[in-house]
Amino acid sequence: MKTKIIIAFIILVTSIKAQDTTSYVTGPHGGLLKNVENYKVEVINTYGCITAYLFDSTVMLIPNKFISGSIMFFYNNDMHLNKYLIPNGTDGFTVDVASADYYYYVIHFKVNEKTISTRFENFAGLADKEKKEVAH
Repeated sequence: MKTKIIIAFIILVTSIKAQDTTSYVTGPHGGLLKNVENYKVEVINTYGCITAYLFDSTVMLIPNKFISGSIMFFYNNDMHLNKYLIPNGTDGFTVDVASADYYYYVIHFKVNEKTISTRFENFAGLADKEKKEVAH
């Protein structure tokens, strides 16, 4: 029994380390910055909207002119919703959030025939706090 628990723990730790890394430092626009391969993705979650930026490895913004993308939201009831990223300015993207009750979302950028994808958890504290501020 002890051996099974140890093996399960090792598998869990290995799978966590295999995921892309989240840097809890503030990105250039004040959002959450995440390293994905040779890119960095910054997202700013506000109630009802997500703003996203794509950077190269040196944190230089990549213009959105030739980039497309989408976000797939996953909900606790096995439902999901795919929404396209809308270019915002010359380097950002936005998407409206239909329901803040999502469990996590996966953002996809398509750059020069390459797809960059990463997952962001829904930090319920932020959504709950902003819901309360909107209600008052």
